Amino acid sequence: MKKKNEEKYTQIIQVTSNLIATQGAALVSTTKVAKLVGISQSNIYIYFKNKDDLLYHVYLSKLTGMQHFFMTLENSSLTLTQQLKAYIMNLYQFALQHPQDIEVIEQIKAMPNSPLHSSELNVTDDTQLARNLVVKGIDVGILRPVSPELHLTIVFNVIRRYTTSIAKPNEDKSAFRPVFAMIWDAIAKPD
Repeated sequence: MKKKNEEKYTQIIQVTSNLIATQGAALVSTTKVAKLVGISQSNIYIYFKNKDDLLYHVYLSKLTGMQHFFMTLENSSLTLTQQLKAYIMNLYQFALQHPQDIEVIEQIKAMPNSPLHSSELNVTDDTQLARNLVVKGIDVGILRPVSPELHLTIVFNVIRRYTTSIAKPNEDKSAFRPVFAMIWDAIAKPD
């Protein structure tokens, strides 16, 4: 049995990420990935059980990249409202700096048979931090009493759409204020 090579693993993840960003997650195949990496298809299975496992690990790698954007929210002296607003701003900053990662995350999440829907896989990551914040916000009456997933979808998708539509990624933060206000108004419980 061949040994795993960390550089090859990273290369497979990056090539798969690039394929998802350019062709869409549904069109990724282990054959394409192997060809672009320069290995035989069977070598993919040294690193991943199957295509779903590969996509799941790509997803996790992108979420890990988001991690430092949300570290300030943990063990924070901010109020819950401030933490929720900081989450929105931090996700916006991440989306500006890593638009391909946001697209890859969305592509994998949106697949009809996404590996993220598998009961065998347990996603415990930054989405849990965000979800936990949202659940707390709902419980104390800051956010509208609807599914936490709906709140997360609104925040993620509006930010993703906005950041992909702006002409200059390095635009002034003030340009995001009306979008931020729209997001907050959509998820916050009216007074």
